[in-house]
Amino acid sequence: MNKNQSNQFRMFLTTQDYLNNHSQVWSAISRVTQYKNDYDELLARIAQKAEEAGQGIGISDRKVKLKGALSVKASGLSGMLQAFAHEQDDTDLAEAVATSKSNLVKMRDQDIGAMVKKLTGTAEEHMADLADFGLTTDSLTEILSTLEEFNSLIGKPRNILSQRYVALGTLEELFTETSSLLRDKMDNILLMFRENNPEFYDGYTRARTIVDA
Repeated sequence: MNKNQSNQFRMFLTTQDYLNNHSQVWSAISRVTQYKNDYDELLARIAQKAEEAGQGIGISDRKVKLKGALSVKASGLSGMLQAFAHEQDDTDLAEAVATSKSNLVKMRDQDIGAMVKKLTGTAEEHMADLADFGLTTDSLTEILSTLEEFNSLIGKPRNILSQRYVALGTLEELFTETSSLLRDKMDNILLMFRENNPEFYDGYTRARTIVDA
């Protein structure tokens, strides 16, 4: 990466972290979730290209941030599943999916994936019943995308969750596509929050600012 790309990529990551940390605001909106999934895929590809070129991205710090984001999302899914289980008077299910953000953060890096897979697998089994709770295929994919990115930082092979960007082979192409997604899609759709959630929207616009390092 050249200096401009490095500055831009830091902005990309800051924006991703901000969206991860505020997923409760936007995750029920299917189109936003679709855009976020595409965004995650593009950033993972940029990171892979940078790694191939011997340009690391601060793996230790990145891993901590992703584990925190993954813990927030997985604990939210756990809560949804527990509420559903209690509605069904299924105490066994409620106990099986019970966890918390703090418990997930404390797990070994190698173990958190098994719990997340358990939660997402259970959610898939009850997808139709959980629609009223706000669960969608896109929202599950978003959690799994974060898990895949986290796994790639602890030495596990990363699965491709979207084939849409396979043809983009250079950093220049990936940066162009990522910038376009943010500018033309994410920035515009998040305008809905400018009036009804100005704190979230202002934080997003600050995250989107490129800082010259």
